[in-house]
Amino acid sequence: MITTPTAYASRTVPAPEPAPNPVNLTEDRLDTLLTALLDPQIPFEAVAAAVGLTVDQLITLLDTPAMHDRLARLERTLTQRSRLITVASQTAAVGALSTVIDELGSAGEQRARVESALAEAQAEDDEEAIDEAATALMALDHRTRELTEVARSARALLSFARTLKVTVKQPNPESALRIAPGGE
Repeated sequence: MITTPTAYASRTVPAPEPAPNPVNLTEDRLDTLLTALLDPQIPFEAVAAAVGLTVDQLITLLDTPAMHDRLARLERTLTQRSRLITVASQTAAVGALSTVIDELGSAGEQRARVESALAEAQAEDDEEAIDEAATALMALDHRTRELTEVARSARALLSFARTLKVTVKQPNPESALRIAPGGE
């Protein structure tokens, strides 16, 4: 009980319940908190509940200098990771595109040779050579379709890498801290 003096008399009021100290989270609970904060599908209320805090306690915790520092380090680490993924994605995509360009050029040269052989076989009415050339053209067509799919995948990978680069240039750390119900 706390006794509070007033101008008229002393009165006794009940002492407030001590709130749990949210700053003293265990490392496991801090890990759970950071993981939940990074998941845009988890509403803010559920993030608080995941570590046994009320929303107000979580807000208080997130507003401490220690958490500011931890979140800033997390943001820097995630930004660095995004840059590394971007570089790796771009490298893989450029490598795939280079391979596709080389192989398409080779396939084009092969096609020209096969079409020339087919024309000669047709001129000589050589059915066996015509069948071989037709089979070779079908195989080249199949390989060209495969290479086209690889090129599309590489282009998508480059597009993804550009998206990551934009994200790194324009970070939005508040996106992990959505307070509205449903995380929106």
